[in-house]
Amino acid sequence: KGCRNCYAEAMNYWRGTGFAFTPEALRRGRIEPFLDETYLRKPLHLRKPRRIFWNDMTDLFGDWVPDEWIARHFAIFALTSQHTHIILTKRPERMRDYLNDPETPRRIAFMASRIRNAVIPADLLPSWPLPNVWGLVSVEDQASADERIPALLETSLAVRGVSVEPLIGP
Repeated sequence: KGCRNCYAEAMNYWRGTGFAFTPEALRRGRIEPFLDETYLRKPLHLRKPRRIFWNDMTDLFGDWVPDEWIARHFAIFALTSQHTHIILTKRPERMRDYLNDPETPRRIAFMASRIRNAVIPADLLPSWPLPNVWGLVSVEDQASADERIPALLETSLAVRGVSVEPLIGP
């Protein structure tokens, strides 16, 4: 229900495909998710510290996003500790399960090694959870807050937050 009132959904109709981002649209091939490697790697070339809000038009933890893409994002986050990386999701259970998995730091170290073309042992990565990653959940009313916030609180994140937009109920 929150997606129907989200700015990303509205923008998709006038700047995107015009198709609702639904499982049906994915199955019919109307929408094809892709990972923009140029955009993903941009923080590697930015020296001045910045706050970077990722995936503002999608959800990194959507079921259409392969685990490898999530690992690639977190590898970039780990390799660019001068930046603050902000991720927002309506799917905190997947974020919790992914980030709390004891194998995740090793997966991220492996992916960071591939990105840098050099071996980066997991113990050379910043502490876990990554101190420069802010994980937020989006809530649109009390029911979604009651459902999503507990999963957020159980997630291995250095900084947690809540976005209440679009607020469509108490």
